Amino acid sequence: MLPHSEDSLEHVSPLEEDLLIVLAAGELHSQQVLAAFGEVNSIRPLSRGSLYPTIASLRQKQCIQSRTLAEPGGRRRKYYSITDRGLDLLECARIRREKLAEWQAHYVEDKSAQSTPSADDPTARSVVASSNADDRESGEIL
Repeated sequence: MLPHSEDSLEHVSPLEEDLLIVLAAGELHSQQVLAAFGEVNSIRPLSRGSLYPTIASLRQKQCIQSRTLAEPGGRRRKYYSITDRGLDLLECARIRREKLAEWQAHYVEDKSAQSTPSADDPTARSVVASSNADDRESGEIL
C-alpha cells in the first residue's frame, strides 16, 4: 500500500484518474472502457486516440494490467483491470482532493471573514498615503 503523503504520491492526471475509476468497477475491453468513460465523465469525452496512450501510461505506472481473451468466433480482445497499486493511487488522489476541498473551504471562509478596509478607515488612508509617499521618493509613477 502506498503511504498517503504528498512526497510519495505518484502523479496521476485527471484523465488517468477517471480511467482508474472506470476500471475499479471491473475488467473491461477498450470498447467497454470508452462506453463506461462516457458515463463517468460526460464533460470530457475519451477517444481511442487518447485511450491507448493513457492505458500505456497507467501500465507503466503499474496501475493497470491487461490480458488477452478469445471471444466466441475466435476474435481476441484485450481486457484491462486495475491493480492494487492503481487502487492505492486512486485512494491517494481521493484523499488529496478532499484535503484540497477542506483547505479551499477554510481559505474562502477566512477571506470572507476578513473585510476590506473602507476609504473612511483612517488606518487604510495612512497606509495608502505612506505608500504614495514612498513611490514619489523612489521616482516610481503608478
